[in-house]
Amino acid sequence: MAKKIKIQGVQITLENARITLKNLHKSDMNVRKTDAAAEDLVILKSSIEAAGLLQSLIVVKEKGGKYGVVGGGRRLQAIIELANENKIVPDDGDKELMIDCRIAPDGVSAEEISLMENVARSAMCPIDELKAYKALVAKKHNIDDIARHFGTSSASVTRRLKLANLHDDVLEAYKEGKLTLDQLKAFSLSDDHERQVEHLKSGYFHIPNIKRAMVTEQYEPNDSLVKFITVAAYEEAGGEINRYLFGEEFYLTDVNLVKKLVREKFQSIVQEQLADGWKWAEYCEDGNISGYQDYDRCYREYVDLTPEQEQELEKVRARIKELEESVDDADVMSEDEGDEYHTLNIREGELDQQQEVFTAEDKSRSGVVCYLDYYGDLEFHEGLIRAEDVEEIPAEGNDTGSQSDPSHANTVSEEEPTGADKDFTQALNDSLRSLRGRSMQAELAKNINLSKDVLLYNLTSSLSSGRPWDKPLSISTTKTWCDLNDDERDASTAWSELDEISDSLEIKWTGVKVKDFDVIAALPEETKDRLFAFCVARTLHNQLASQPGTNDLIEHIATLSGVNIRDYWTPTEKAFCKRITTAHLLAIGADIVDEGWALNRAKEKKADLAKAVAFLFDPENQNLNASQREKAANWLPEIMKVVSGADDIAVIEPSSELPAFLQEDLASKEDASRAAQ
Repeated sequence: MAKKIKIQGVQITLENARITLKNLHKSDMNVRKTDAAAEDLVILKSSIEAAGLLQSLIVVKEKGGKYGVVGGGRRLQAIIELANENKIVPDDGDKELMIDCRIAPDGVSAEEISLMENVARSAMCPIDELKAYKALVAKKHNIDDIARHFGTSSASVTRRLKLANLHDDVLEAYKEGKLTLDQLKAFSLSDDHERQVEHLKSGYFHIPNIKRAMVTEQYEPNDSLVKFITVAAYEEAGGEINRYLFGEEFYLTDVNLVKKLVREKFQSIVQEQLADGWKWAEYCEDGNISGYQDYDRCYREYVDLTPEQEQELEKVRARIKELEESVDDADVMSEDEGDEYHTLNIREGELDQQQEVFTAEDKSRSGVVCYLDYYGDLEFHEGLIRAEDVEEIPAEGNDTGSQSDPSHANTVSEEEPTGADKDFTQALNDSLRSLRGRSMQAELAKNINLSKDVLLYNLTSSLSSGRPWDKPLSISTTKTWCDLNDDERDASTAWSELDEISDSLEIKWTGVKVKDFDVIAALPEETKDRLFAFCVARTLHNQLASQPGTNDLIEHIATLSGVNIRDYWTPTEKAFCKRITTAHLLAIGADIVDEGWALNRAKEKKADLAKAVAFLFDPENQNLNASQREKAANWLPEIMKVVSGADDIAVIEPSSELPAFLQEDLASKEDASRAAQ
């Protein structure tokens, strides 16, 4: 079949033909006058021997049935040498060696011949090209020489060889159009042919799925364990890396070495903790510390900072304020300023924490558990007291709380450092804790019956401990403190709702205790109920969710109240988005919109990115579809979500019977009364 091409606007027909080798010779019209270099000729011969002649010679007719090669002189030279070495022979049915050629019309110029060579060239089938590379390597040819011959880089040759080593079934699937080139590349992450074929049969060709299947039992660099030990430490210990040649991904292949390094590092940290004065220290490799929930606790005590630390804290806070004021003026913070702001907030939190320490006495009777959080950051669950180390509480005058005291079991005290998101600054975690707590209070203040249940439980559990009292009621009420700025308060409606409830009660305090009581006693029952719920709600502890030390009972109360934190709080640009990392902002965008949104904005300035994320939460945003708007309306940081710690508690029908712990307490009092009589 003839091939028609256009050269300088003129259509030229090249006639396909198979011509005997003895009738071919290099024409004087051939644009290449220099023979191929010896090393290039060797590689060219190997390629033709392995994969055949992939590009036909261009020839012109001469007298006597001869043909002059005007395009492909080096290929002709390689073919002649291979024939002389008996490395290529005639095909079955042919008596002589026949060569694929294209015959050019008479009268063409050398320049036209050069153009013919480029225009008439057929692209080599990618699979044939891969096989040719593989065959050349099999013949011990140097990768650099192969790269020079094909006019490409050594890295490009290495990548092609990686694909060439895939199982034939995978290569055939690509050739048949069942796989794209990117999918083919994903299979190259494993040299295991059985694994390649197994996944090929599954039919799951989403690229991330292929990659995961190829690297099963290998660690990604962002795995929490790898971040803990570091890739550098793994490589220094002799660990091998599986690098994806078509991207930046890489994987740690020696699973046992990773686990060994993790154990060794944890053991070293445990020894450091013991040297720091703790009675015992353990590590939890899987990060699950639920087994320590029933331990009693001791907590940090407040101490004064040193003069040097006080001075540093003042400077840090002054600079934070300066940066925040500059944002208010310009409504933008440079990337360098943003990084500085983030670092300063972390340092402020560190200095704040240095004001709270465990005493040597408490350390001598308690222990610490080391574990990794979701992000691979090292955490310490401190002040845990084993059952055998719990001190008996005297009958009177001791209010420290222990395992024998139900009112303190699994309770977060005001001084206890509750859990937080390690990627958020300490200041932001504190703000979110207050915002979450105030939202829960606002909801509880509307639920009179639940408020009664909460207070009744608090009273009865305290009474069951047998503590004395010297007041009409032995109960202390303290409003939970929320230290937030105007931007943070503006992001929540909880404050205004609680203020409205307070104002609606219209209580006029006289300042005289007896008269105060009379005012309360004279209130309508409906107002008393509302006031009751309001007062109980205002004493509810603030806490973040799903963190070490989280009080399950508070989470259960929040669940029963039906509170939706997003009904009270919206992530705003100033109060939230500008105070989290770029990685967090991109992750939020991916959760609400899609990964494409995050990829498209990955290189934006943080200030612009924060504004864009804040706009996702704007109810007036018309750029989102219904599904995305719903995601935005419900989105919360994990630590702000309400998670019930008592999902397994059965619903209890109304009953006149007392709780078991009160029945036991009453029985013991009756026994004591009879004995006294």
